[in-house]
Amino acid sequence: MTRRAGFPGAGSARVGALVRAVRENPALVRVAAGAVALVVAAVVAVVVTRPDPPGAVALPDPPVVGTYAPAPDLPPATTTPDVPPPPGAVPATPTTTPAPRPTGADRVPSPVALPRTPPGSTPVGTPPPSTTDPTTPKDPTAKESAKWAYARVEPATTPLGVETDLGAEGQWGTPQPITVTRQDVGVYRLRVPGHASDTSVAHTTATADRARPVGCVVRENRPVGSDQVVVVACHDDGTPLDTRFTLVLADPGEDVVVLRPDAPVRRLGPGLYEADLGTSSGVGHAQVTPYGPDLVRCRSGGVTGSVLRVRCTADARWAATYVEGVAPEVPVGAYAQTTGSAPDLRIDPARSHHGPGGAFALHRLGPGRSRVLVEGVDPSGAAALSGATATGSCHTAGFPEPAPTGLWVDVQCVDDAGRAADLHFGIAVYRRPVDPAERLDPPRPPDPGPAQPG
Repeated sequence: MTRRAGFPGAGSARVGALVRAVRENPALVRVAAGAVALVVAAVVAVVVTRPDPPGAVALPDPPVVGTYAPAPDLPPATTTPDVPPPPGAVPATPTTTPAPRPTGADRVPSPVALPRTPPGSTPVGTPPPSTTDPTTPKDPTAKESAKWAYARVEPATTPLGVETDLGAEGQWGTPQPITVTRQDVGVYRLRVPGHASDTSVAHTTATADRARPVGCVVRENRPVGSDQVVVVACHDDGTPLDTRFTLVLADPGEDVVVLRPDAPVRRLGPGLYEADLGTSSGVGHAQVTPYGPDLVRCRSGGVTGSVLRVRCTADARWAATYVEGVAPEVPVGAYAQTTGSAPDLRIDPARSHHGPGGAFALHRLGPGRSRVLVEGVDPSGAAALSGATATGSCHTAGFPEPAPTGLWVDVQCVDDAGRAADLHFGIAVYRRPVDPAERLDPPRPPDPGPAQPG
């Protein structure tokens, strides 16, 4: 026997009556349809909001692989007309479709397995735990410190090609020791861990106890992996020289004006340049370092207004760092410049700066040789850069040494002919940041006394 779909065993009389009712009362059909829709909506609401049956367990999140991305949109659902089941069919058990899992930013990621780390060590790249309350708003006036490091490089005659760790006392600012490899006579390759940067500037000063026109140039300054590699070449008036030296590597800070080797400058003549510093009164300190393959020397020719003059022994690229009224990179760093007439040179307070509890004094030790005392700066591991500020050439004759309440540094100057001469110079002292428990002694500058004959 053949049955019509949707009407199992219905008599023809009832069908006819229903058809006539539909034709004669179309409004009744619309009312009935609306009622059916309300019933369906109520059923759906009950199904969606009904609690999970006892013992139901949420499915676990899928494993996380790689990075997250929003799940693709699903195709639109299709609706199949309700068809009454055939006689004798078992009614289907209603099921609840689980709500779609969150995707994208709403998803809570599952843990990702990390490589095992030996006990007692810290995984590489793991940031230290934050001590800042995330609910505390950041001070918009707070200044972030620039990344910087320094190293006193000695001894000067390590075996060629052998990478050597520098002593902990003469370096600061790196997670691992700075290393040096002597590549040739007077040529040193330094690796500064954790300081990879395309914007850092390297400065260097030869440290030699001799009244000769010695100097150092930066031949290379570039990132290699997470480290910065700096190649320094030192010389005595153009002849390669194995010598101690000081390196300072720093990214530009907020209060520091930096002229990189590729900065636009004006060439005024052979080895003579000038460049704009921007806002400046001309009373700050400029550190100048030559860059490139040639063994040249460069020095500051003075600052007039906001214009810096630089003089080199030959055409060369160079970098300059200028500070005015602030410490060079460090809160307790200091810089000083001289004034007066040779041989009676003095520290010019208007063109010098020191940190809390600081003061300066200057002693003349002989022709072209001066001792600068820097009070209130801890001598442990300090570094110094020096250079002439008018004519000739100046360099540090030794590393900073401890004084009763600070440190002292000897500076040696020679004129353009290479003879010892009393010249105006500048010096910058760098040290590690102050420890919270550290006490800075009050300034007690000694009387420099009369100039020594010579």
